[in-house]
Amino acid sequence: MTPNNLRSEIEGIPYTAIKGTYDVSSYSGKGKIVLKDESDDMEAHHMVGDNADKFAGILRPRRGIKASHFCRSPYVSRVVDENKMIESTVIDTWSYLLNENEILRDNCSPLRIFMTSETIYGPLTMEVGKGATHNKLERKDMFHDNLDIVVQMVCDMHNKKYEVKDFDMFVFPIYFLEHHFVICYNMKKPTLDILDNKLQTEGVDDNYGDLPARLHECFCDWLSICNVPKESEINNLVPRVVRVGWQTVESFVDYGVFAMRHMETYMGNLYKWKVGLRSERDNQKMLLNKLRIIYCHRILTWTGNCKRARIVSSAAKFAKGKNLV
Repeated sequence: MTPNNLRSEIEGIPYTAIKGTYDVSSYSGKGKIVLKDESDDMEAHHMVGDNADKFAGILRPRRGIKASHFCRSPYVSRVVDENKMIESTVIDTWSYLLNENEILRDNCSPLRIFMTSETIYGPLTMEVGKGATHNKLERKDMFHDNLDIVVQMVCDMHNKKYEVKDFDMFVFPIYFLEHHFVICYNMKKPTLDILDNKLQTEGVDDNYGDLPARLHECFCDWLSICNVPKESEINNLVPRVVRVGWQTVESFVDYGVFAMRHMETYMGNLYKWKVGLRSERDNQKMLLNKLRIIYCHRILTWTGNCKRARIVSSAAKFAKGKNLV
């Protein structure tokens, strides 16, 4: 199956209870997309897929919890093409998959919840002028709604009622200035970690602007109404960029691969972190290309992909030397 074939073969949906489509014409320009049930969902899907940056934003459910069409990405070929950056849509699909996989976690492992890039895109890209109290409240309200949606989705996925205080880690994949990285909150032993493969030569503000500060303000405001332990400690956290041996100078095209790997493997303990990556001097690129193939396979064959059966059948026929229809 060629990369071009893969583009049309992925329609990842976390599970049937949250299937839904969007009327993208209702995009408000303020980071909001109004959810509607549409019969012609593929047309809406491609409209959103081809304009991911334009339509990324807050999701407000009209009928229960519904998955974003970013999870039905047409860009899976970009996972395996080693010369292209991975789209945010693919990383968002990865978040849904990882959230589902948390059901299988070991009892000794932290309970992690993975957000999507769209969770924060709308509220954190709002321009809020000094003294603009109304806009600031609107940003927080949008952010609260987005987090509530993801928490409810995970509860439905796991068929279990979680309180916010039950989660040990909150993981935010970030897309900022054409760069993918991860911001992670450890709730039990409070830390605010930035996981980034890009070698840092300047401070947090120089590299990320005020985005971490905006996220922290909104997140702490949300926690204040959730009655979580160690809230005061979390409020006082300062972001730290985690220093690791596989950070890079030139591997900009693989930012997304690093982010997906960091999301998958980071459990909040730096000393026990087994990420399995290499330095740039140690044939790092070959390993990253293998990870692209592995992640593409996992997404395509994930039970949340509604075309999984067709893909598996086609792969079996291909392996037997038969022509694919």
